[in-house]
Amino acid sequence: MPKLSFGEDRQIPIRGKRYELIHRAVHLTPVPRTKHQLVVHNLNMSLGSSVHKKKLAEVWETSLAVRLAEDRALQPDLVFISNAPAGIIQENWIECAPGIVV
Repeated sequence: MPKLSFGEDRQIPIRGKRYELIHRAVHLTPVPRTKHQLVVHNLNMSLGSSVHKKKLAEVWETSLAVRLAEDRALQPDLVFISNAPAGIIQENWIECAPGIVV
């Protein structure tokens, strides 16, 4: 597998697969199972409702890439982004570490 940068890995056709970029290498991640998705959804509902009521942050169930460096981008299940660093939200990815990732 060739070594890729973040911009280069964005060109890979997704075709229903999840992958992460770690030290410029692409790693396929398994599709989450139903129990896993239920836990993520319940966490989002619990955390998200109180956060949204108080307008503290955005909480997303997502498979968006979180770009940590040019050679590293992960796809967490849940992302918590406080209101302070709102500029990190890009069109197709999150640009640096959010406050909480699951």
